[in-house]
Amino acid sequence: MAQQPKNKNGADSTEDMSAATIPTEPDLDGALELLKVLVQKPKKIPAETVVAKAFSLIGEALRQGYSYTDLAKVFAGKGVKISAQELKSQYEALAAKATEEGGDKQDSLPIA
Repeated sequence: MAQQPKNKNGADSTEDMSAATIPTEPDLDGALELLKVLVQKPKKIPAETVVAKAFSLIGEALRQGYSYTDLAKVFAGKGVKISAQELKSQYEALAAKATEEGGDKQDSLPIA
C-alpha cells in the first residue's frame, strides 16, 4: 500500500485540504478580485477633517473629563488613525480660529 504524502506537521497532506480550496478549474478572475482587495489601503482621513466633523462632540467629551488619548482610542477603534497630539493640536487650532472669527463656539470649547 502506498504511503500518503505528509505535510510539515506529519499529517496526511490531503487531510487539511478542502474541496473549496482546490478549484476544479483555474479561477483567474477570482484570484484577481482577491488581489485587488489585498492591495487596497484604507483611505487616511486627515486630522483636520476628523476634528472639524467631531468638533462639538470632542468639546463635550473633554468637558466630561475624557482625555485626548481616550478620544484617539475611540477613533482608532473604528479604524480612524489620529494621535492624541494631533487631536489636541487640531482641536485647539479650530477653537482659536472660531474665536478669532467671532464665531460663538463657546458651547463646544472645553472648560479649562
